[in-house]
Amino acid sequence: MAQSKLFSDSLVSKNDLSSGDNQYHIVKLDSAADRKFELAGAGDQPYGVLQDDAPDEGEVAEIMVMGITFLELGGSITRGQMIKPDSNGKGVHADSGGDKIVGIARESGNSGEIISVLLLPGTVVDSS
Repeated sequence: MAQSKLFSDSLVSKNDLSSGDNQYHIVKLDSAADRKFELAGAGDQPYGVLQDDAPDEGEVAEIMVMGITFLELGGSITRGQMIKPDSNGKGVHADSGGDKIVGIARESGNSGEIISVLLLPGTVVDSS
């Protein structure tokens, strides 16, 4: 399945991510410096999804922030469910009020699989 890139951003990696496969993981903006990103953790406000495989610290990388992209899962997801980051920047089901989501699953998948996601960063799950 192809991606549909609507809007991506180029940001500098705050950390050295070259030792792992972090492509298609959720990222957040660095709170201490402009134009930098780091992997998102549980409870973080997602900014987008890393498109590059393993950027070094200080290297510019592409972050998909709007459109349809791939995302690696950290748990089971059913198409149509909202997705938030886990502690490693992978996508998991957002099922609690106040969860900050990165998007909506376009297909079902299990932990370790890569699925297609419609990005909606900045959205919060309704607690009512």
